[in-house]
This record gives sequence, structure tokens and C-alpha cells, in this order.
Amino acid sequence: MRANEYAPGQPVRVKNAVKLANILVDEAGQVITVRKPDGSYVTPAPTVVHDGLGLYSGVVPGADNMEPGTYNYRFAGPNGAKEGSYVVTRSRVLQ
Repeated sequence: MRANEYAPGQPVRVKNAVKLANILVDEAGQVITVRKPDGSYVTPAPTVVHDGLGLYSGVVPGADNMEPGTYNYRFAGPNGAKEGSYVVTRSRVLQ
């Protein structure tokens, strides 16, 4: 599997670095939104964890990563947003 590919049911850690003028800064109020391949959203939203100066992450639980396809996520805060994606692949063993 590639770096952003995961097996069905595997938890996924998404990350964000907040920068102003190319310098890491803390920003209160970060929120994560995750859209599944079918267009629905992960609820409740993953909890944002402050990992260090300007660094944030959240874990999308394995139970929310069962459907194969592309999952899009967005970290949003008062100074803007950053988007990313990851892919849940079909099992090559279990069909």
C-alpha cells in the first residue's frame, strides 16, 4: 500500500501544520471535517489534538473507514483551512 492508502477498518491519523508567514503558530478553534466516499460525513467529527507548536492531528476511527474509496478531510480554523485526502482500498484477500 502507498503512504495514504489504508485497509478497510483501519484508523487513520490526519495531520495539519498551521503557519503564518511560514512560521508555525498555535491556533485555537481547529475543527476537522471528514467526507466519506458516499458523500456522508464522519460523525461525531474527530477530536483535534494539539501535538506541538502549530501542529494538530485527529484520528478517524476504523469503524468510519469501512467503505473503499477516497476520503476528503478539512482542518479549519480562524485563519483559514487546509484540505487533504486518503484512500481506503478494497481488501485483496477478503472479497
